[in-house]
Amino acid sequence: MTIIVIPRSYSKSLRSINRRWISINSYKHWFLYMLRCNDGSIYSGITVNIDKRMSNHQMGKGSKYVRSRLPVSLAVWWKFATSRRDIQKLEQRVKRLT
Repeated sequence: MTIIVIPRSYSKSLRSINRRWISINSYKHWFLYMLRCNDGSIYSGITVNIDKRMSNHQMGKGSKYVRSRLPVSLAVWWKFATSRRDIQKLEQRVKRLT
């Protein structure tokens, strides 16, 4: 993580822009993904490592829902640079659609 010290001589607006830049760059890359289960149902989830999460799902170490519906295939995924809170809100909106 990079720490930037902003001198007091800078204007308040410049300091606030730099704070926003720091907070945006500190976000992780999150994946929102959807799986097609063996019974035809759709499962959605979030992760920071899609390959590891898919491997866990295939081995039956993912969620209980998917474990009982193996094998699964990755239907679609999206990558976002955002906070965990924001990606969880998006995941809830997607789950309300299905």
